[in-house]
Amino acid sequence: CALPISASKIDKKAIELVPNASFDQILQGRAPGLRVSAGSGQPGASANVQIRGPKSIAGGSTPLYVVDGVPVEASVFQGLNPNDFESVDILKDASSAALYGSRGASGVIVITTKRGQKGTTRLSYRPQYGITEAGTQKFNMMNSSELLSFQEKLGGLVNDINLPGWILSRKNPANAGESEDVLAQYDKILDSLRGINTNWADVFQRRGSFQSHDLSISGGTDRTRFFISGSYYKEQGIGLRSDITRYTLRSNIDHSTDKLTIQFNNTIGYSKRNFIESENGVALANPFAAAYLALPYHTLYLPDGSINNGRDPIFGPKTGGNAFQRIQDIMRYNNQIKLTTSLSLNYDITDNFFAGGNAGFDFRETQNTVFLKPGSFTAIGGNGQSGQAFPGNTGSYTDGLTRYFQASMRAYVGYKAALDKKKLHNISVTANIENIFRKNKALSFTGFGLNDKLPNTPAAITQGDRKSTRLNSSHSSVSRMPSSA
Repeated sequence: CALPISASKIDKKAIELVPNASFDQILQGRAPGLRVSAGSGQPGASANVQIRGPKSIAGGSTPLYVVDGVPVEASVFQGLNPNDFESVDILKDASSAALYGSRGASGVIVITTKRGQKGTTRLSYRPQYGITEAGTQKFNMMNSSELLSFQEKLGGLVNDINLPGWILSRKNPANAGESEDVLAQYDKILDSLRGINTNWADVFQRRGSFQSHDLSISGGTDRTRFFISGSYYKEQGIGLRSDITRYTLRSNIDHSTDKLTIQFNNTIGYSKRNFIESENGVALANPFAAAYLALPYHTLYLPDGSINNGRDPIFGPKTGGNAFQRIQDIMRYNNQIKLTTSLSLNYDITDNFFAGGNAGFDFRETQNTVFLKPGSFTAIGGNGQSGQAFPGNTGSYTDGLTRYFQASMRAYVGYKAALDKKKLHNISVTANIENIFRKNKALSFTGFGLNDKLPNTPAAITQGDRKSTRLNSSHSSVSRMPSSA
């Protein structure tokens, strides 16, 4: 049927040309009024999607996602293969509200997957390989000489500047009483700093790579058609220790008679991701931020080969070394299984009246794991703050499981008719009733006192008690949305 007014369509060619682990990032720049912003370099991370801007001050502005007629969870697409999509329709304003009610107030993104066609069975294989690089920045970072000179000028304007370019400067009034030997030593230190010039962007960023392999078979007869596909996707991100590996399997089956049409759709995906420390925001744990917050006159390694971390009494915290050390000390990853299944029927009662319905569910289970190496710099809080593991430097292991389930059922009856003999003008009226049930469950635990001979496993946790202060912790939550029509 024709798309309603205030709608845009993105076909499979535009989707297939942009390999990406999360399909919502592929939508960027593909439709007018669609705002897609990705604030993370993590492979598989979802984007922030808005259709014609935010719709509410207090409420959400995330659009409703519908795959083959079944609503699915927003912002979780790492387990879906975009190359299985035939088209994506962007519904806006009244068009989305008319079809989906209040749930479509922020717009609707309707995804239609590929289907088999009658005729000879077709086998298709599509490989893709490529590289990814950080975008070109619109500014130039100061080198060590420029930064030290700036610090000296800043110290002449503002009191109590604790920066080496000012502390060691001959222009600093505090150094007026120092001997020439001391001042010469300061000059020597500054000259040494000017010669370092560490490019922290090269330390924390790399050239990423990706590969994908899609194998599909499709065909059928006038009555029954099928489309079956399997895919493998692997991407190494531009941030150290960021990657994703995904396996997906899809099967779509269509059967039709003179009056009855049946469609069955099923997809299952498994993905594993390794994470950088912090995906978003200007935080020292975020290596993308640390690449620009770290000082160029700090080195990454000390002469003995160890990482130059901690805090210098004159030069301040060693931001670059501290952030790089966290990458060595902490492992953060998750495993996810996602299953989406739907069944739809349509029956033509007469030439004008029809009825049908669909039922489907969206299921996701994600295991999140964080391992902090015992005795590490990060565990003992080597930057002058308390460590992330209690007590002291014993390390920690955190394991969490989240489970999402949503089931939906919809039934409808309708009337359609042509208003003229040439069928140039048509009318269609449909009455729908829908029932949705949703449930979320989360469990997590954190244990301390790890045995360094059993790395990255819960078996390393020491049983806690109040006397030893090694008190392990656990958390759980359950929420559900009752059935609603």
